[in-house]
Amino acid sequence: MAIDNEKFGGAIGVRVRGADVLRDPLLNKGTGFSAAERQGLRIEGLLPFKSVSQEQQAARIYEQLQAQPDPLQKYLLLSALQNRNAHLFYRLLGDHLEELMPIVYTPTVGTATQRFSRVFQGGGGVWITPDMHRIHHSQELEEEQSNFGEVFPWWDRLFGTYCAEPAAGQEGLITGLKGLRSARSLNVGFMLTQPFAGQAAPLTDYHRDQSL
Repeated sequence: MAIDNEKFGGAIGVRVRGADVLRDPLLNKGTGFSAAERQGLRIEGLLPFKSVSQEQQAARIYEQLQAQPDPLQKYLLLSALQNRNAHLFYRLLGDHLEELMPIVYTPTVGTATQRFSRVFQGGGGVWITPDMHRIHHSQELEEEQSNFGEVFPWWDRLFGTYCAEPAAGQEGLITGLKGLRSARSLNVGFMLTQPFAGQAAPLTDYHRDQSL
């Protein structure tokens, strides 16, 4: 079965059927599926009966967008749209680019980031938690010598360097080096000079003392 796609100037082949089509934001056309597409993809009865064009869908969403009380609510509406119908999202964004850029980008995206735990709806790609590799930056030598991998723990498990949890817990983990904790050491100017200062000896002594 093929789906007509304006972006590619023709049709694209689709293997999935039924609700799986509607769950894929790159395939879902919402009420834009024709009667033949609905029958071939087995999504009859899963959408309102009438088929409408992408232009009509974009106009309807834009009307809903205008009714939102503040930029954050507009951001959430657009985020939900992107998660269910990517082509319609970019059509709407392209039609009103100057108006919507401050919504999908700064400054509104900053507000959404600050309230992430409250407004998160879903997303795509690979989510990488910093907690695993964060342990590698612990000031404790045993923990510093663990979790060299940044994304996956496979190699650390293979070589016996995986640490599931720091001794103090993630909330209590202190990163950095014990030998460089003074206010002077944390000064940006001091940090910038370190590659040229030849001060590796104190750090080497620290590691040697810890391993005794």
